Amino acid sequence: MKYLLVVLIGLGISTQAYSQNLSFDQVLSLRKNNLAEVEEYLSTHGWSFLEGSAATDTTLATATFTYKRSTYEDKAESFLLFVNSSDNSSNRLRIQVVKKDIYELYLARIKALGCKLIKSEIVDGGIVKVYQGATTTIKISILTDKDEEYSTKTIYNFFIAGNFDYAINFSDEE
Repeated sequence: MKYLLVVLIGLGISTQAYSQNLSFDQVLSLRKNNLAEVEEYLSTHGWSFLEGSAATDTTLATATFTYKRSTYEDKAESFLLFVNSSDNSSNRLRIQVVKKDIYELYLARIKALGCKLIKSEIVDGGIVKVYQGATTTIKISILTDKDEEYSTKTIYNFFIAGNFDYAINFSDEE
């Protein structure tokens, strides 16, 4: 009986660990993939496709995925926006998390990868920090959101792009 209980607890822990949010290295690796590979990878890790848009003459294709999305509300533990260029050379990601421990893990990993802080400022009431590594630029936005009942929650956004793509298309935003 004790053995059965230990096995059930072990299965519960492994299932919970399997369906946890993505590590930062997993998020980074997605940027190199095509849309089908991203969707398949995310679906095996507990994420669901929410919506997408096709590429046009002036925009890239996008796909939004959610992690632990509420059945009845437009809320989720995390959102991931994948922006796909036709040749995968300018793929971009934006992942939004609400858990501070995930933000702290991602930030620690960004620093461990050797990314250097190149800019920080207050923009529209939030903190914006830009880190740059050898090939990748990561823009972190920290915003506080208030709902109708005046409760607040902090939202952490990580935007990930190649250095050249970021310099050409986004460096003027700040």
